[in-house]
Amino acid sequence: HCTMSTILNSSWPRSESRLKPVIFMPGGRRGSRRIELRQQLMSVSRMQIARFLIRILVFLGAGMLLIQSAVANSEQTNYNLGIAAYKEGDYRRAFEAWSLAAFEDNTEAQYNLGVLYLEGLGIESNLKQARAWFHTAADKGHVEAQYNLGHMALSGMGTEKSIEQALQWWERSARGGYAPAQFNYGRALYLGVAGAQDKPAGMKSMQLAAEQEDARALKFLRENPAASGLPGTESGLDVQARVSTADAPEPVDSEQATRE
Repeated sequence: HCTMSTILNSSWPRSESRLKPVIFMPGGRRGSRRIELRQQLMSVSRMQIARFLIRILVFLGAGMLLIQSAVANSEQTNYNLGIAAYKEGDYRRAFEAWSLAAFEDNTEAQYNLGVLYLEGLGIESNLKQARAWFHTAADKGHVEAQYNLGHMALSGMGTEKSIEQALQWWERSARGGYAPAQFNYGRALYLGVAGAQDKPAGMKSMQLAAEQEDARALKFLRENPAASGLPGTESGLDVQARVSTADAPEPVDSEQATRE
């Protein structure tokens, strides 16, 4: 006879390992097709978005090139308008045109603004503004601006007098190949101004200026043939100094600087 305990023990599994999990797939094959279709749509959408973004980037790049070209054309146009006005003696119009070009980062216009502020042409004379514009151009390697800053430092124009700063600016300008600065710096070295005297280096710098037909360098070398190793007036070196640029105002004269 079977007891109730015997029936219960024989009807139920003794171990849970016999139970197998059932995975429910909604919709069966239809569900898997829907998932595949959704994945395909997502991949297509991603490709379309990528293409759309690429088109936007290309459009923006072309737009930036057009803007840069327009700015460059505007900058050069304003600079040229300033040149024309300056040659006609209309300094106020030159000042306005060069101001626009200078704020568009035209180095020559920045230098020319410094000249106008220095000389009081088209605008009230302002030595600090002149020095500021010269400094902006000089920091970008403008040799005439560097030369003028040296003269202003020597004379105390818009700043405290400093022969050391003057020599530093003239050295930078001389290294850039500007003949007036080569003469000023060379003469200072030759005479031992504000420091140790270095006649060979000074003479070399002045000879570089003379090679560019700088009148003061030619005169100094002509009057000091023993120091320069060059012949005197018979050498035919008595020629005019070359104009630095035909399209911009002349730099500050430094006769006073070279006499000190």
